[in-house]
Amino acid sequence: MNKYKQAYNVIDTVLHLMCGEEREDGYKPTQEEMSKAMTDLKELVEKGENNGK
Repeated sequence: MNKYKQAYNVIDTVLHLMCGEEREDGYKPTQEEMSKAMTDLKELVEKGENNGK
């Protein structure tokens, strides 16, 4: 799985947990995984913005 798919997976899981839903496999990302996911997502957004100019 590439880092952007992993970032999406972490963020999606966090959002579900915030809504009181839990994944079937019980996965809960660590603080480090959440921070890295946000960094990777920010990088992807910046790449998209630079390609659109």
